Amino acid sequence: METVRRVIVCGGLALVAGLGVLVSDAAAELREVQGCVEKNMPRLSTVQKMLLDVEERGENIFESKLTLYWRRLDDGQRRIALRFREPEDLARSSLLVHQRPRRRPEVYIYLPDHGKPRTISSRGELEGFLGRANLGIEEMELLLEPVTEKDLRLVEARELDGRAVWVLEERSEDEDTRYARTLSFIDQEYCIPIRAELYDQEDQLSKLLEIDPSTVKRVAESWVPQRVAFREPAEQTDTILRIEDIEVDQPLAPSLLTVESLPRLSR
Repeated sequence: METVRRVIVCGGLALVAGLGVLVSDAAAELREVQGCVEKNMPRLSTVQKMLLDVEERGENIFESKLTLYWRRLDDGQRRIALRFREPEDLARSSLLVHQRPRRRPEVYIYLPDHGKPRTISSRGELEGFLGRANLGIEEMELLLEPVTEKDLRLVEARELDGRAVWVLEERSEDEDTRYARTLSFIDQEYCIPIRAELYDQEDQLSKLLEIDPSTVKRVAESWVPQRVAFREPAEQTDTILRIEDIEVDQPLAPSLLTVESLPRLSR
C-alpha cells in the first residue's frame, strides 16, 4: 500500500510539474507576441491624417477627413485624440481618450457650438458623436494597441492566407462594452493585427477588421497599414480608413493632448 501511495504522489507531482512547464511555455510565447507588437509601436508618438469612408451595401453613405494623435506618456499611459476636418458639420470637433491600464478609459469630446469640452459617461453618448463614422474606442485601441495591458490568451500559431500569425483571444467582463470577445490575428513579421474578429455579448460575430498585408509600409521604425477595413457582415457595412500622411516619433507636446487644449487642437 505504501508503494502504491508513493507512486500516486510521485505521479501527481509529475503532472503538476508538467502543467507548470506548459503554463510557463504559454506565458513565454504570449510575452514574445506582446514584445513583437510593443517593439513595432512608436516609441513616443504618431500623427496620422486619414480619410474615412462608410459604405452600406456598396453605396457610400459618409465621408470624413480626420487627424489622429497618439502619445505615450512618461508614466506609461497613452492618450489618443481625434480631430475632424470634414464634413462641415463635424469640422473642428474633437475627441480625447485617456487610456488607463486595466480600467475603462476616460473620454472627452469638444463641439465648437458647446463652448467647452465635456465628459462622455456612456457608450450611447460616444456612439451619438461617432455614429456616422461607425467607429468606437474599441476599434481605435485595437489598431493602435492590440495587446498592451490586456488580459489575453494565446490560442495558437498558424497561417492566414500564407502568412504566419499568432491568434490571441481577449475576453471582457464589462457589460457596457460593445465586444465581449475578440480574436486578433497578429502577423509575425509585421507585428500588427491583419485580421480581428469581434464578437458581441451573445458571442455573435459583430465586426471584422481586415488589413491587406500588401498595404503595410515601413514608416520610421514601425510597420504601418495604409488601408484598414472594418466590416459588419449583418449590416453589410464597411468602414474604410486610408492614411494620407503619417509622422512617427516627431515632437508632440504632452500638453497638446489634454482636456484644456481640446479647443486649441480643433483650430
